Amino acid sequence: MSRDPRAWEKWRLTATVLICVAVAFVALVFVGVRWIDLSSVKYGNAFTGVAALFSALAFAVFLIALWLQKEELALQRKELEQTRAELKGQKEQLEAQNRTLTQQRFENTFFQLLSLYEKTAQTMPPHIAMGRLSFQQHFQSLGGPYTDTLKRGNIADGERLIETVYGEVAKNFPHELAGYFNSVNQLLKLVETSSVEDQSFYAEILRAQLSKYELLLLFYHCLIPENKKFKSRIEKFAVFRYLHQHELLDRKHGLIGTPHKKLYLDSAFGH
Repeated sequence: MSRDPRAWEKWRLTATVLICVAVAFVALVFVGVRWIDLSSVKYGNAFTGVAALFSALAFAVFLIALWLQKEELALQRKELEQTRAELKGQKEQLEAQNRTLTQQRFENTFFQLLSLYEKTAQTMPPHIAMGRLSFQQHFQSLGGPYTDTLKRGNIADGERLIETVYGEVAKNFPHELAGYFNSVNQLLKLVETSSVEDQSFYAEILRAQLSKYELLLLFYHCLIPENKKFKSRIEKFAVFRYLHQHELLDRKHGLIGTPHKKLYLDSAFGH
């Protein structure tokens, strides 16, 4: 068993002091008494001298005990600081483990939802086209009603026009399309409410999956009043960064009121 160098030094110094005091006492009592004239000195004075020596010895022992106590407290303080440092390290390690587990749980859920989104997009029921090709058909189905309503001129507000046209056309959309929109919204919601540090990284993964006509259809779907939260997530994560803006209805079929792009914040386009 190895000895603590500090403790060994402490006890070595204590023993040295005690030995020095003992030697001094012996020298005074047994050597110095030879020089005392016992015939002219009272025995009481001799005992007084011895008592003084014992008092000095007791005081020296008290000082040593005080010093030892001080050293012991310093050692305890050091051990306490080391314990605190170890506990802090353990706490940081646990926090890092929790962050890792949280990240893993989030990624498992995210990629499961992404897989569900991909499956939904690929299996859209056919009308003229099937899967992702059907999004082009659904988007282009907005063009005719938009142009007809615009020509009638009975709606002067651009937002109201979009809401009316999309609402009518959407009645003929397959119900699977609602599940598709919901899967995209849930992915963005998952990223938004997560505690992951780089949310934009996961939003970019989703954004990279969206085709040209998926983006165009999402553009008008999120302008419907009941989809305001969906719209805010689109704006937050710049989902329309790669949107083909020249394909928007107001660019191809005419404009009334505010340009359609202005119905979103610039952040939706990565600006």
